[in-house]
Amino acid sequence: MNWIYLMLIIAGFLPFFVILYRIEELNRWKKTGIPTKATVVRIPMGYYSRLTKITIQYIVKETGQFIEKQIIVAGNPYPLGQQLPILYKKENPNKSILVPEKSFTMMVIFTILIAIVIIGATFMIRKSVLEGLM
Repeated sequence: MNWIYLMLIIAGFLPFFVILYRIEELNRWKKTGIPTKATVVRIPMGYYSRLTKITIQYIVKETGQFIEKQIIVAGNPYPLGQQLPILYKKENPNKSILVPEKSFTMMVIFTILIAIVIIGATFMIRKSVLEGLM
């Protein structure tokens, strides 16, 4: 039974660890990536889902080459022609990431709250089981 409680607590902290991984990945990219602006050149018309593939285009500063690629974004938050901050790798300009405009602070706070609620629920379930209510 203790394994179930442990798995619930781990599941509660999983979103927090995902956010920490994303923060660390962004910090690695900021150290080695080259910043530039990408332009939204194509968005799907008439189709809106939770995840949308938009096409962006950016110029490699060293060579002047245009790179056009699709990225997946939540919803459809960017209008056609909007400039987005990105980082690309010097050795492979086709590899790039979108730099978030907002900080991760609210996400970290929210995921910690999720973990606290799940820990509390786990202890309440354990107490109910020990008292024979479940």
